Amino acid sequence: AVADFQKRGYWLSYRSPEYAAYSPKFKSNPEGFWAAYKVDAIVPAWSPRFVLDSDAPRSWSDLLNPIWKGQLAFADAAPPDQLTQWYVLRQTIGADYWDRLAKNAPKAFPSPDAMAAALTSGKQKIGGQMSLAALSRLKRKGVGLTSNVPQEGAPLSMEAAGILKSTERPNAAKLFLDYLLSPQGQRKLAVEGLGGYSARSDVDPPPGLPKLDSFKGLVPADWRDYVTASRDFSAVWVKIIAEE
Repeated sequence: AVADFQKRGYWLSYRSPEYAAYSPKFKSNPEGFWAAYKVDAIVPAWSPRFVLDSDAPRSWSDLLNPIWKGQLAFADAAPPDQLTQWYVLRQTIGADYWDRLAKNAPKAFPSPDAMAAALTSGKQKIGGQMSLAALSRLKRKGVGLTSNVPQEGAPLSMEAAGILKSTERPNAAKLFLDYLLSPQGQRKLAVEGLGGYSARSDVDPPPGLPKLDSFKGLVPADWRDYVTASRDFSAVWVKIIAEE
């Protein structure tokens, strides 16, 4: 939505002094319209009860192996995380990646908890779309899933904020955005409140999660193209995935 709003000219241009702490991949181009206030990483997950370590996927391409036919779990078309993963893996591995994966008859689940239940029961073997934040939350609840960051990298989903041109209190909005993107605001909201990553390198992730700069994060290379592609995503996704 933020990239779409930028394309439509809805954002007020404001160069928050906090933008200096954000990598270009976590803010608008040109700078001054929006920045990510929370980041999460998308990885595959599985239960070690049902998937041997020697069989576990080490790359996204491993999910194309016919041994996983009928055993893959993904999200439905609603979560923006699934759109991001679909887009960046086409960009990273190849435009035909999802058509090839469709041959393994992946199934869609409405939430991380529903996917986790299918994995821990052995109903499905590999969760192809699970966030590190969700895995951390599930582990705290005693759900025994494991994961890794694939060789190609982990798609990064973002929640971002900017200031609408239509705001009646632009100065107050600027002060709020500055706080939201500051180290203090990031610790309170992104890490403690939402259990995800801050895009700032000077804010540590939640306990148990690897640092964001310790693995390769995949983001859309062209946000304008991402916006265009997103309009077709739901129709494309239902052809790839089977509703559970």
